[in-house]
Amino acid sequence: MSEIKSHQQHESQDDAVLNQHKITQVHSFFFIGIQSEIHYHEAQNNITALWDRFTAERVFHRIKNKTHSHAKVVYTKFQPDRYMMTIGYPVADCNSVPEGMVAEELPDELFMRFVVKNNTEHIHLVQLYNDLSGIHPEYWNSETYHFEEWSPEALAYDDDSVVHVYISGSENRLTEALSE
Repeated sequence: MSEIKSHQQHESQDDAVLNQHKITQVHSFFFIGIQSEIHYHEAQNNITALWDRFTAERVFHRIKNKTHSHAKVVYTKFQPDRYMMTIGYPVADCNSVPEGMVAEELPDELFMRFVVKNNTEHIHLVQLYNDLSGIHPEYWNSETYHFEEWSPEALAYDDDSVVHVYISGSENRLTEALSE
């Protein structure tokens, strides 16, 4: 693979989307979590229900072979009216999957990484996704996956926390998007 160029753009730390864009390669990883189908017309209710389940089922404590304490929210299988959302953790392997959870191996991929300030209403995350889907609808197709990385502080809604958002795509497409 050719050398990956790093592109960054910075704005004021007061911005909700800190606008720190960077194209980065993420290597394949195993992932275990809870999953739900999200319908666009009921997205807020579907997403809230999955996060409530994540907390109620104590997902962090049930996954034994975690490789990191940062939760990942993975979005896959995009369709015109729905997609799959999985909340869980990267793991060493998928040999021990707790009941009611799913396991996946996510492939190597190029991503555009955004750093977004976190808050209890997640308005900054919603705004980022609204902006991206309006400008680049081709990012949301069934062959790609996107994910967010949530530190323990972000999961606790610490006012100083951030969420890292990874949007997949080819290097050319991501480079083009950064120049807009």
